[in-house]
Amino acid sequence: MHAKRTFMVVFVALVIPVIAAAVTILVPSEQPTIQQGIDIANPGDTV
Repeated sequence: MHAKRTFMVVFVALVIPVIAAAVTILVPSEQPTIQQGIDIANPGDTV
């Protein structure tokens, strides 16, 4: 039982920052072209 709880705590600690880090890059207000938006995007971002 303790191992399951430890796993869940570690899992949540690793997943939440990834979810929170994703951003939406707006074209053309933030980047002038779709390609430039893609070029600066990180995994999980939306262009």
